[in-house]
Amino acid sequence: MIIVDSNIVFSALLNPDSKFLSILLSDDNDFISPYFLFVELFKHKEKILKHSKLDQDSLLQILNILLSNIQFIPPANLSLH
Repeated sequence: MIIVDSNIVFSALLNPDSKFLSILLSDDNDFISPYFLFVELFKHKEKILKHSKLDQDSLLQILNILLSNIQFIPPANLSLH
């Protein structure tokens, strides 16, 4: 299981040719992330669109695959220990 940081996801989306994005879109790994990432992706969707140079349909296709590859952990299940 690999914990996915929001910075990695944003970096991958802003540079669609990056190795990060191809890894995140593959089914070869089990990714987990706090639910906060899900919220942040949609909160900053317009900014991602502007800076990634992806069209909206392409971004939504990538997000669909990406979000299905990540298991999101609710805040109540996170521990600081």
